[in-house]
Amino acid sequence: MMLAQITEDRLRALRESFNEQAGQSDHTIAFVVLGIVLILAAVGGIVLLRRHRRAEQVRTHVDILSDALQVLALTESDAALIRGIASAARLREPTAMLLSPMNLAVAMEGALSAGSDPRIRAQAEEVSERLFGVPLPALAES
Repeated sequence: MMLAQITEDRLRALRESFNEQAGQSDHTIAFVVLGIVLILAAVGGIVLLRRHRRAEQVRTHVDILSDALQVLALTESDAALIRGIASAARLREPTAMLLSPMNLAVAMEGALSAGSDPRIRAQAEEVSERLFGVPLPALAES
């Protein structure tokens, strides 16, 4: 009987020990899962923020060019010519070509070297005359 009592006490102690350890590991697992979820949420938030900023930057260049074309009161055909030159020349800041006749000439030459129609030079000359009061300057050959 004594042996049965000792065995029963040992089993009870083992069961209580197991229950205590299981309770602690449940908390540990919960904290690990919570930590992983928080890290994934932070990484996801950073990725979304970077995408949003990049999209905002791209949109800003187009918006500024559109605003500049409206302020300068260019016709639709002139605006289309300016956008075409900016696109063909692959300008990072297309609005910069509207700051001076030299900038417009450089952008136009970039568009021509990228394979645009050579007739855009005459149209760009007219736009330069209207915007700046002078024709496009000749660029030195390099």
